[in-house]
Amino acid sequence: MLFTRGPTFIPTRTGCSVANRMESNRAVDILTLRLAQYLGPAAAANTVHNLCLRDARVAPEALSPAQLARVVPGLQPLLSVLLGNMKTELLLAQLAKELTR
Repeated sequence: MLFTRGPTFIPTRTGCSVANRMESNRAVDILTLRLAQYLGPAAAANTVHNLCLRDARVAPEALSPAQLARVVPGLQPLLSVLLGNMKTELLLAQLAKELTR
């Protein structure tokens, strides 16, 4: 399937965009969009999906804010390898700030 990049299109495992899913979680969408800048849209969606299932044992659409707090720190090992420790700390701090709004 050919994916086009756009402001509201993030491919998911089913090929649906984040904006078009019936059940959407704002915090998960923010997390996916921020990670897409570094990982690409498909890898970001897949990473968030797998982290939600692994760390919170819940599908991303059903994730509560308390469960999200367990998911975000799970990104540190991956991001540290890709971005380095300093940029990872900055990104995780920005994510925490955005997700608490």
